[in-house]
Amino acid sequence: MICHVCQATGWNWDEAETQLTLPRLRAFARVWAQSPPPPVLLRLIAEALGWRVPAARDPWRELEALAADPASGIAVTGKKPA
Repeated sequence: MICHVCQATGWNWDEAETQLTLPRLRAFARVWAQSPPPPVLLRLIAEALGWRVPAARDPWRELEALAADPASGIAVTGKKPA
């Protein structure tokens, strides 16, 4: 979610984490429903022109790979969701 907000607003990750609240996220969602941010519009245009999203990768494996990097600051515990 933070990544999408950063992409749509131009905020950096730290700004999004400190500034984003649920009421603000709801307000963004209301505004974006009427006027999507540029990254969303570009994707819609690309899809209308025939571009297709590449096959989805396994997000759990991507998260595990990210967590394996000590610099990421992410810790993953538990089992892969069913």
